[in-house]
Amino acid sequence: MRPRSQLCRASLDEAERRNVRWAFGRVGGDKAHLAQLLGISVRILYRKLTS
Repeated sequence: MRPRSQLCRASLDEAERRNVRWAFGRVGGDKAHLAQLLGISVRILYRKLTS
């Protein structure tokens, strides 16, 4: 069984992935625009979308 901190982290990561994918759809798939809105680089956004 995983420690509670790992379970919480996994839950947060999954919630972040869901929200990033939802926002990606809302901006019509424009990665550069979404990255700018989120205040992150396109490279980091790509990692979040593919993980």
